[in-house]
Amino acid sequence: GNRQNINKSLLTIYSNYPIINKGFVDFPDTKNNGIYADLKIQKDTIRVYNLHLQSFVITPRIISNKYNDYNFWNTLNNTITKQVEQAKLIKNHAIKSNKKVIICGDFNSTPYSQSYRILKKGLNDSYISNGNGFGATYTRVHYPLRLDYFLNDEQIKVLSHNNFDLNLS
Repeated sequence: GNRQNINKSLLTIYSNYPIINKGFVDFPDTKNNGIYADLKIQKDTIRVYNLHLQSFVITPRIISNKYNDYNFWNTLNNTITKQVEQAKLIKNHAIKSNKKVIICGDFNSTPYSQSYRILKKGLNDSYISNGNGFGATYTRVHYPLRLDYFLNDEQIKVLSHNNFDLNLS
């Protein structure tokens, strides 16, 4: 659908399978959001979510390790709270669909975060089951971070998982 004049992240889902239903899951008070598409695969319908959870604003000052700034901690706390709220919104939306789901996208958080744990519950992480190496998806802070994920219903068999070394979000 066309959503001009709506100030949200631009997200897309491409599919070789017919898309029989699609929609948006808008997160409150932010540009971040999620989208979904129901794909008809043989006799099954799989719901795929593409998410962009709340972003951290990484400034040169943060990178230079000057963490004793109240604003930094306040912003960090606010970001984490928003990510958890957004993860719960998506997880509840997915559960209500009663479909096999794939949840993927930029979670802007590490595998140790509460938002990741909420989204992963009952799902497999393709990097854990099929990936290798660091699995870094964000390397601009000179430290390999895994911030992007592909979580799938346990009944879906992942054949391979590749991370591409591209300087893209």
